[in-house]
Parts: sequence; structure tokens; C-alpha cells
Amino acid sequence: MLLAGITREERRRPYFKHFMADVEKLLKELVRLRLKSAVDGETYLECLEILLSLGFSSRERNRWMASMAETLHRLGKGPAPKRYVRGSLGG
Repeated sequence: MLLAGITREERRRPYFKHFMADVEKLLKELVRLRLKSAVDGETYLECLEILLSLGFSSRERNRWMASMAETLHRLGKGPAPKRYVRGSLGG
């Protein structure tokens, strides 16, 4: 995830401030519109974990945690989906 690496580095040591909003927008759109259908469930979960570590807004984090819960449920994983749903609802 090249865009995630760029975002992480930019937050650590800002340099490209003038276009980072565009990079972050592209990253979020790729996840929302393309990633889920393009990769297997496990890879999608790994990518969402990376996104959660980048420090986006609570609203974005909640959306990604809900998506993680749905994916875990679809993969037949145990109680983990409840943890993500509770987290995404602020509980």
C-alpha cells in the first residue's frame, strides 16, 4: 500500500502538504470503492488494519471498523466482529 506509506511518512515528517489532501482522498476512495472487490477477505482486513493505524478521523475509523466486522462475519470468524462493531459504534 504505497499510498498508506506516503500518508504515514507525511504525518511523521510533513513535506508535501499542498497535495496530501488529494492523496488521502484517493486512498479513502480506493478503499471504499475498489479494494473490497479486488482482494480476498484476509488481505482486505490487513489493509483496513493499516488504514486504522494512520490516524484518520473517527468517522473514517468507524466506517472501516464496521467493514472489518462485516468481512470477519463473512469469513466465519468467531466473536471478533462484535468487537469491531462495538468499536465502530463508540462502545
